[in-house]
Amino acid sequence: MLLPEELDDQGKSPVDDDQDDDQSDNDNAGDGEGDEDTPKLVKIGDKEYTPEQVADMEKKASGYDALLPEFTQKSQKLAELEKANKLPEDLPSYKKEDWNPKTMPELAKAIEEAEERGMNRALGTLEQRQAEATKVKQEVDDFVTDIKRSDKDFDEQDFFSYASKHKFPVKTIDDLRAVHSSYDELQKTAESSKEDGRKGKEGRRDRVNNPAGGKEESLDFSDLRVKGGSILDVAMGAFDRLKK
Repeated sequence: MLLPEELDDQGKSPVDDDQDDDQSDNDNAGDGEGDEDTPKLVKIGDKEYTPEQVADMEKKASGYDALLPEFTQKSQKLAELEKANKLPEDLPSYKKEDWNPKTMPELAKAIEEAEERGMNRALGTLEQRQAEATKVKQEVDDFVTDIKRSDKDFDEQDFFSYASKHKFPVKTIDDLRAVHSSYDELQKTAESSKEDGRKGKEGRRDRVNNPAGGKEESLDFSDLRVKGGSILDVAMGAFDRLKK
């Protein structure tokens, strides 16, 4: 029999406390067994998956990786096969490798296609040449206008005649400017030579009209009349008079 002082505040004896502890341990053991039965979830992104689901996804991913090289090779082969068998949409019938006309209408159609194709190609070439010619003409006009800004006396007809005569290789505007540089130098040289010639001619005229003796007296050609003597004699007589 327990004495009153051996009871705790709650009216329980030490034996009762031991029984309560054993019951608590059993409850905790039961809870642990329940946790082991519940699978742990794996969170991937915003979703949670069981270990079995994760393992299944890994298996599928490995299978995809194994299939990828084979799929790539087959796709490349398929693309090459389609490319080899695909004919250009604008290829005429007579250009196809397996074309073999069996009737006259089929042959006539092929001839018509060839004529139309040739005309379109010729028309395209002609339009391209016209566009290039228009562009070149505009560039030449701009070149002439630019030259005339600095040289008011520039004669384009004479310039182009000079370029054509000497057969300068002109393919671009830069080539044309090089020809103009040569032409301009030639013009300046010609003007300088002309001026020197004019001055030389005037100098010779002055020397004839103004003798070296300083007398502004010229030969009187009226004295060079033949009066029974030779022209040489008369000329010598005229020079003798000038010496006096």
